[in-house]
Amino acid sequence: MAPKQRRKAAAPEAAAEPVVDVDAAAGVDATDAADAAERAAASLQATDPAFVDARPEGQRGFWADVLHTMFNPGVNSNVIRFADAALLALFLSLIALGVAWEFNIHVVVLLTANVGLFFSLHW
Repeated sequence: MAPKQRRKAAAPEAAAEPVVDVDAAAGVDATDAADAAERAAASLQATDPAFVDARPEGQRGFWADVLHTMFNPGVNSNVIRFADAALLALFLSLIALGVAWEFNIHVVVLLTANVGLFFSLHW
């Protein structure tokens, strides 16, 4: 909430002008400002790892679990599912490249590395 601005008198001998409430003049209600502050705090809580830690693993969302794993030791099931999906997408794209380029040695090596990464993740 912005501080209220006051108008200064033009000269010291002039009579003091009344204080102008800028928020009221602009049509901003105090409850609107409070709602905006609550929304800002909620967005901070969604991105700050300290707030993400407060909820147990089952109650956090998928992306909150991924964010939580970045800042804390250990891996949870959502991160493993995310890695599986990424490795599957890579595998399918490498298969498509292999078909297009008649399984060039480079594609075969990349496919082998992809499969090795997948099995080392699930070892």
